[in-house]
This record gives sequence, C-alpha cells and structure tokens, in this order.
Amino acid sequence: MLRSSNITTYTDILTPPEGYETEQALGLTFSMDLTMVLACAVSLFLSKEILEDIKGERYDVITALSEAKEKLRIYGHYGRIKVPETFSPVFTLLEPCIKSVRNKKGSFHPKVWLIKFNCKNSNEKIYRLIVMSKNITDTNNWDVTYHADGKIKTGNYNESLITFLNSFTHDSKDKKFISNIVKELEQVQFKNPDDISKVLFHGFPNDNFSFPNKMQNTVIISPFLSEEKLTEIKNCSDGVIYLLSKDDALNKINTNTLDKFKCYTLKDEIIDGLSLLDEITNNDINNLIKMDLHAKCYLWEKGSHTHIILGSNNCTNSAFSQNQEAAIEMVAHRDKIKIENILETLIDNTVYKINDYKDKEEEIKLFSPYIRSDEIIKDDSENIKQADQIRRLLEVSPLSGIITKDKESDSYTIEFTSNLSIPDKYSNWCVEVALVTNKSVKKILDKQVLFDNLELDSLTSFIIISIKNKDYNKYRYLVKVEYKNYSDYFSKMENRIVSEIFNSTNKLINYITWLLQCDPESSNDLPIFVETSEGFGSKNGVEFNIPLYESLILVAAKEPKKLQKIDHVISILESNNNIPEDELKIIEQFWKPFKKYIKGIK
Repeated sequence: MLRSSNITTYTDILTPPEGYETEQALGLTFSMDLTMVLACAVSLFLSKEILEDIKGERYDVITALSEAKEKLRIYGHYGRIKVPETFSPVFTLLEPCIKSVRNKKGSFHPKVWLIKFNCKNSNEKIYRLIVMSKNITDTNNWDVTYHADGKIKTGNYNESLITFLNSFTHDSKDKKFISNIVKELEQVQFKNPDDISKVLFHGFPNDNFSFPNKMQNTVIISPFLSEEKLTEIKNCSDGVIYLLSKDDALNKINTNTLDKFKCYTLKDEIIDGLSLLDEITNNDINNLIKMDLHAKCYLWEKGSHTHIILGSNNCTNSAFSQNQEAAIEMVAHRDKIKIENILETLIDNTVYKINDYKDKEEEIKLFSPYIRSDEIIKDDSENIKQADQIRRLLEVSPLSGIITKDKESDSYTIEFTSNLSIPDKYSNWCVEVALVTNKSVKKILDKQVLFDNLELDSLTSFIIISIKNKDYNKYRYLVKVEYKNYSDYFSKMENRIVSEIFNSTNKLINYITWLLQCDPESSNDLPIFVETSEGFGSKNGVEFNIPLYESLILVAAKEPKKLQKIDHVISILESNNNIPEDELKIIEQFWKPFKKYIKGIK
C-alpha cells in the first residue's frame, strides 16, 4: 500500500498502454520541480523515462515538449515551484504547460492526473485517472497512489470528478483545455481495483464528505495533524484508533487528545533509507537517501465493509474545509480486505539493528511505537513561519509584467509591477526577485522593478522570489508570471532554442534517424545527442541517402505524425540562419514531397 517512489516509479504510471499514444494530459499538484515535469512529458509522449541528467541536448526532451506545448497542462499552487540548481534552456519550453492557482482561503493541494490516450490503429480511447499523495517532485518519501483505466460505456459516471476539475480555474483558455479532456468523462467507466466493489471521488472543499459514526478499527496515516480533526475522528470511532504519523507532528498534539490513539511513527532506519537494502553495502549506510512519511490515508470498518480513503488530505481541519484537495474512497467487503491484515504489514513492535536487516527485506515493517519527546529542538521554524506569511501576501498581490523590445539595440526589457505591502511587524524582512535565466542579478521587489538590456534567451516567465532577513536567507521559490504579451516572444524563444540545438545539418540528420528508430514500446534507453562523422558523400558533406528516404516513406504510411515532428524542426531552421544557405536548400528539396504529404494529416 505504501511505496517509496522516485522519478522513475512516478513517471511509469503515466506511460501510455501498449498501442496507444497520449492525446491530452491534465496534472494537478501542490508543488513541482521542473526536471520532474520534463520527465512527465517524456513519459507521456514518448513512453520513456529520463534516466540521465538533462544537461546537454536531448532528442527525447525536445520531441516530447513539442507535443506537450498543446497537449499537457499542469496546475500547481502559486509559487510552489522549486528553484532549479542549474538552469536549462529546455525549461523555457515548459512555460506553456505550467499554470498557477491561487486559493485565497487555503492551499491548492490536490495530486491528480487525468490522461486521455488514443489507440494508434483505431478510434478507441482509454482514460486514466490517478489520485495520489505525491507531488510532482523528485522525492523518495513514502506515498500512496490509486490509478485506474477506463473506457467509454453507456451510462452516467464521474459527476463529482467533473465538477471538481471544472472548479479551480476561470481563465477562458484553461477552461477550454479542461473542457476538451472532460467532455466525454461522464461516459467513462473506470475499472475498479481487485476486491474493490465501489470507488468514489471526493473533491474538497465542496464535497459533502464527513466521517461516519461508529467506525471500527480506524486507521489514520498522515504526516501533518491538528487537534480538531483528530478529536472529530476520535468522536466518530468505536474502540482503538491507530495513528501513523511523524514524531514532530505527534509531539505537537496534546497528550489528552491522543489518549484513545495507538500511535506509531516511521522507524529511524526506514527514514534513513533501509528500503534500498539491495543497493547498500556496509560503506554506504551513512549515505542513504532520506525517505520520510508523506502518505495520507484513512481506513475503517463499518458493518460488513472496509473503507479506504487515500489522496492529498492531511489530517487537519484546513485539508477538509478550506484547501482544494482530492481523494479516492474505495469500499470492499470485510472478507476481501481486512484492516488487521493491512496493519500487520505496516506495524512492528520488534527493534532491529541495522545489520539484522540483511537478507530480510521482505520482513521489514515501516512503523514502530511512538515514544513522546519533550525535547525542544531549535530550528528555523519561526523564521519560516514569518516568511510564509509574506509569501501569502505575495499570492494575494502577485507580480504582473510586460516585455518590451528596444528596436535600436535589439535588446529586451522586463518590467514587473507589484502591490505588495509588507506590514511593520515584518519590517526586518525584504523580498528579492531575479530571473531564473540569470540568478546573479537580484533586485529588491518594489512597486516597479526593471530588468533591461536582456538578450532573447534571457526572457522567462519563471521568476525567483527570495524572502530573507539578516538571520535567514534560505526561503526561495519560483513563481510563474503571466505577461500580457508573452505569446509574441515565446515563439521566438522556442525557435532560438531549437535552432541552437540543431545548428548543423548533421545534427538534423541524426535527429531524423533517431526519430525513425525510436520505438516507444522498446526497452532501449533514449540517446542524448551524438555528433555524426563528417561527410555523407556529396557537396559540403551533406547527403540524405536512399535508406533514410525509404525509411521516411515507410513512416509516412505507418506513423505519419512522426513527420510532423520533423517538419516542426525544419520549419524553425528555415526561419533562422544557423545552417548555411546551400545546405538548407538541400534540406528543403529533400523534404518537399513530405511537406506536401503532411498537409493532409489530421
């Protein structure tokens, strides 16, 4: 049930079924990092995983993002994008895919994917619904995931899911994208997991969900807790309640509140990474990846049924009444799924030493009894709390911007405006802004901030916000600014990035060869760019040979959409001057019959 997942295991569930391709994908998350979003795009549109660093020039990333621009949208809470350690130009190509949501009452906190797949050889469609506790971030925390595929049937389904997906944006372009992916959803019947008789989707805060009275064998799994929510669940439960959480969360709860709970926390050994035992040697134990609890799950038995809710809701009041959250409730007969059996796989009262775990990976259980600690740990919590308050003020008064071009110098200026007013009680704090394309140039946020004399490749809608005082300077995040005239410049930036990657005819031939050989359903890893040897046997060392031409003809018959990907790159090269004119003429002559054919592809 609980699983520690990283970038590979996360993107695996986004991969299209065999024989299908992604038509449209909608992702909802609280936070994200850009590398993970790139990995999602590659998985969705090429059925591959990013197993290497994205540095360098990647055919897979460029190809996937050319489709993602129109087919992928990811909505996240405003300002919850991780600042990348190093900036890659391909991050710019993600900008149309990422959208921000501001929730004045709480947080935009769901973790949901809805994906529509088309069959390559027929009109059949498969929809995939994924509800989880994991954000679109490359962490190794313990999370829970539900996913199910569905097909169009006769009936009326998914009313609460459709209502939720239509609720969080008012932008007309966003509504059109969402409308296209949900328009058939009321006819889609998702397949229930084994032993599950009923599945219900809950979208908060508008869902009328409440915990029923007289719950038995109640289990709460949550990394964050509040007194009020625990008391509510306690009052609805008969008998012992199992509470699986984190030490720091339990230490904040009054002992009187916990008197009816049996409390457990992740073992220190588990947090320190002992689930990776197959990769561990004695010398590696001090270098394990931290894996904390991030799952949100509620289980109980009532009558003859077992209920399991999993999703994004922490065990707090705000998670059920203020935040925008999403969860799946699964119902099974108690004979099929027993909570005592689930607990048996999770809870362990035995204390192991590290060496005892060798060759016993199947026996490892995650949780051990909670031991309260009254030790006061000095940390940055007060600074973080104050910085969070300033962040919320920025959400209410977000940055707006406009880009202008200086016709004489051919340079650009970005002008930001802000209505932020920091209260006197936070007068020791300041807010700095910087472009993610040039982190070294930082400016204090004021009513007006200018970044001038910029090159085209410095333009970006990803802006670094740093909230700091003299004692604390670690609070940084990205916001995505929606410029009034950004579409005019994005196409120029996209053309610049692609033309710089394909800056020689040999690289273009390499790309065409790779794309023709790329089989989404093979197990081969995607290559990064490889320079070809000079000389193809014609003038200037450029020749599109006969086997390549024949391969393109075969692709035109079997997978014509691949030709559109190639045409997209060639069209960009035609509008730039990176390739010598005589070589470009050879390319255009070679591509001419395929270009005519592409016009008839839908």
